[in-house]
Amino acid sequence: MKYYYINGKIIEVRHANIHVTDLAFLRGYGIFDFFKILSGKPLFIDKHINRFINSGKILGIELSLSITQLKEQIHKLLNANKSSNASVQMFLTGGYSIDGFTPTNPNFIILENKLSVNDPLLYLNGINLIKLKYQREMPEAKTTNYSNAIKMIKKMKQKNALDILYYNDKFITETARSNFFIIDHKDVIYTSIDNVLKGITRQKIIQLAKNYYNIKEKNITIEDLKKAKEAFITSTTKGIMPVVNVENDIIGKGVPGVITIHLMQLFKKFIKDYLRNR
Repeated sequence: MKYYYINGKIIEVRHANIHVTDLAFLRGYGIFDFFKILSGKPLFIDKHINRFINSGKILGIELSLSITQLKEQIHKLLNANKSSNASVQMFLTGGYSIDGFTPTNPNFIILENKLSVNDPLLYLNGINLIKLKYQREMPEAKTTNYSNAIKMIKKMKQKNALDILYYNDKFITETARSNFFIIDHKDVIYTSIDNVLKGITRQKIIQLAKNYYNIKEKNITIEDLKKAKEAFITSTTKGIMPVVNVENDIIGKGVPGVITIHLMQLFKKFIKDYLRNR
């Protein structure tokens, strides 16, 4: 892409920057959200904007633009870059701090980049996860703090894992970058409800699955996971991706399950219908 957006201005990527006194840099104080552009159409943009604003409220960072104004600025950048398929990240930071701690006027940044495509084999064969006992601060907010996940990249590569499954003293919560679902031997689908970021794709899958299966938002234990016959993750970047192994514990038969595959097909059709009707 040729352009980014910073505080109301469309700027060439090579000139796009913010000052080192920004609190996102000094203290990790910032939020973001991410959505796709497919066939020139933003996917679920209203949901992502609402979550973005809610994340800001949780952290106490207020966006000065109205929702209508925010959409205008997004489309301003999209029109400048003239891309049919892309990924868009919105950031809101604590601003430039005089004392390195106190927030000031937030910096609002929009980055539009080339849309990456996941390896089709990940959907065909399923993925591996590793586990980590960790509870994100303010889990309902999408913050820029991914320190624990980034710290674990080396281990993920060693274990051929795509992501990290977080759990606390009682329950499995989510992965570092996705929501997590299991399916038991009665074909009931479960996804954790407490201490998780309630993802946009997660919401859509729950709505779709209700038409065909018994699906419950319920906290998942380690024992529930060990007994599960299927598992999958959901996110904006991955859609639905089957999980076949968690830290050497094989899920079901070690291949993507029938229900997971059905949900993948339903979601793919849902996206096509969504774009066609926009």
